[in-house]
Amino acid sequence: MAKARRYTMEQIEAAREKLRSLPMKTIGKTRAEVAEFLGKDIRKAMRQGYTPRDIRDVLADAGLSVPLTRLEALFEKVPALGSATGKEETDQDTALPAVDGETGEHGDGM
Repeated sequence: MAKARRYTMEQIEAAREKLRSLPMKTIGKTRAEVAEFLGKDIRKAMRQGYTPRDIRDVLADAGLSVPLTRLEALFEKVPALGSATGKEETDQDTALPAVDGETGEHGDGM
């Protein structure tokens, strides 16, 4: 049977210091991660009337290559594409369940 190896507190503390002093590695984002990271901004641009191709071109000008299919998938998730801002309809959608839950009625309930 193998004997368990034991480490001194000095060894453990030395290892802790080395780990804590490691610099942050600069690891870039994948194309999918870029789309997720910029998702809110991409959806806002879509609500403002920009197509996935327009947005892809803007991202390409910034040196980012995001697949059109990824942008189109985000396009499908955007609520209220027909409105100018999309914000009013989103606010109404989230407000209605709270009103319904409190009064049991649809509308303002007052």
